[in-house]
Amino acid sequence: MAKDFEIKLVRPSDSRDFFHGVLGNYTQAFERGINQGLHQAGFNLVKTFRDGVQRQPKTGRIYSIGAKGRRRGRKRHQASAPGEYPAILTGDYLKAIDFNVRGSSEMEFGNSDEKAVVLELGSKNMAPRSALLQSIDARSKDIDVILTTEVEKKIKDLNRSLAGSS
Repeated sequence: MAKDFEIKLVRPSDSRDFFHGVLGNYTQAFERGINQGLHQAGFNLVKTFRDGVQRQPKTGRIYSIGAKGRRRGRKRHQASAPGEYPAILTGDYLKAIDFNVRGSSEMEFGNSDEKAVVLELGSKNMAPRSALLQSIDARSKDIDVILTTEVEKKIKDLNRSLAGSS
């Protein structure tokens, strides 16, 4: 019987080092892509949070704040209703939003203001105003796309680099 087609695999003596090096490059590119994607996702989450707190309409109670017993100097404040982004009173909650990326495996998104836990979870006197969860929900599909895009960019960069060095 004649051989019409034959594939012959020959393992060069240095193939283990070569494949280990190439796979290591892809692992690094993947991790760099994830890290870059987590940073981009973090920036987007912070922006969504700030936009929600600053720009979303509030429909809660209206009350006066300021010096008690005086009509002058008092201001009207529109509170947020349950389920809305919190209304701004001092600005501390808005300023305390941040994220932190740890390598290619973890991103922490949160608020360090002392009021954050009460606003997110509510209390016996107030229903939750979960701005962190709302921000995550609003961006969850975007985060998948961002991570995929950033990994693909890093892999393409590596492929171009490897093709240029062959």
